[in-house]
Amino acid sequence: MKSSRLTGSLRQQASRIEVGAAPGAIRTDDAARPTRSRLTSVSADRCVTVDQPSIGAIREAHRSAGLVWVHVTGFADTYWIRELGELFDVHELALADIVNLHQRPKLEEYTDHLFVVIRQPIVDETLHTQQLALYIGDRFLLSFAEQSPLVIAALDKRLGDPRSLLRHHGSDFLAYAIIDYVIDSFFPVLEEYGERLEALETRTIEQPDPSTNREIHHMRSDLLLLRRAVWPLREVINELIRGTSPLVRRMSTSAPPARI
Repeated sequence: MKSSRLTGSLRQQASRIEVGAAPGAIRTDDAARPTRSRLTSVSADRCVTVDQPSIGAIREAHRSAGLVWVHVTGFADTYWIRELGELFDVHELALADIVNLHQRPKLEEYTDHLFVVIRQPIVDETLHTQQLALYIGDRFLLSFAEQSPLVIAALDKRLGDPRSLLRHHGSDFLAYAIIDYVIDSFFPVLEEYGERLEALETRTIEQPDPSTNREIHHMRSDLLLLRRAVWPLREVINELIRGTSPLVRRMSTSAPPARI
């Protein structure tokens, strides 16, 4: 993995509300990815997935299925996203935060819903984090990301197994599984940085040169980026554990607490 700071181009991808815009205003970046969606209807005896479902199909699934999970990637189609929000009574402030990708990890409780924002580390040419927003309600979960995270494929495999706990519990347990996966994804990154720090320490002592100082600076920037993603996530987990929302049942909160 190359050492690199979060680049300016990546920062520009995070859309921001214009100064003076009304609360709940939905604004996306001009370069936002095309909106794609996937509907998963879950019950103890079946699990059905539909790509690019219509709002009508999602409405019908919510009426008949035990649990509905809608995963959305890309935010170019704000009209469709708003329609989805109206269908599930998503609070307008939460909807605005969903499409604005610079949010810190947080938990917000509404009358009948929970809104969770977390960030997952992504390692390609650079180290950066991706926002993943979860909107949790009775018998439904909405998840939103600019690019589809690896956790989606992992949960697909588990949902395909009729014996999986995901097939027999509610939206809170599905959200718990997503959060658990994201937390686990930090550990390989941190382990690699630990190894690189040890190698850098040895090189600094034995063969110091100007490039070492640059690498120290880049690594410090990367570690600060990880800290900004992990530190507020601790509070999100603690609030979920201590909270009294009826949407979070004992099955989810009694799981071993995440070590972050």
